[in-house]
Amino acid sequence: SFPGLAAAATSELLQQYSVRVAGRERVGGFDCQVLEIQPRQGDRYGYRLWVDRATGLLLRSQTLNDRGEVLEQMAFAEVRIGGVDREQLKPSWPTEGWRVDETSHRPVDLREQGWRLVPPSGFKPLYTVRRPMASATALQAVYSDGLASLSVFIEPAAASDASEALQRRGPINGYARRVGDSMVTVVGEIPAETARAVAQAAERVGR
Repeated sequence: SFPGLAAAATSELLQQYSVRVAGRERVGGFDCQVLEIQPRQGDRYGYRLWVDRATGLLLRSQTLNDRGEVLEQMAFAEVRIGGVDREQLKPSWPTEGWRVDETSHRPVDLREQGWRLVPPSGFKPLYTVRRPMASATALQAVYSDGLASLSVFIEPAAASDASEALQRRGPINGYARRVGDSMVTVVGEIPAETARAVAQAAERVGR
């Protein structure tokens, strides 16, 4: 759920969020500690997490907006902790003769590609790659503050592309903006205004 959590130091997270222990509840039969995590700024969401006290496993999570409303919820209905039956890992249909196509994602330096991005405070770069898209290749830069994450895609603009556009789906917001002959699209579990601010700050440099 939180791709940047392993790379984030606790002190860095606490600069961006306040954490409160909010009691204990059971999820899937397990005794969980409930944590309420509130952002110190309005440019990201809050979270409510249910963590198994014995193993530290995250068993339920809610994503909250600035009014405390639940935007998204995920939970395990049934959990078994312990040994794994190898039979359960086998595919449920035959896979003989299947071919695996691996797409190559080549790491690149964003500035060498002529771009400067300004993520929200506390968001650190996880990686930047060049990846094939439907009609061309695109740059993808991924940032995270340890809990929230966002991706920035930069690809050639089509003649039919609008100068800017916003899309929403639950807690996920995407904002696209034309910069010269390129389209910059910011997507992530972040408020719409944050996605817009990152896209508006994107600029060409040194080329």
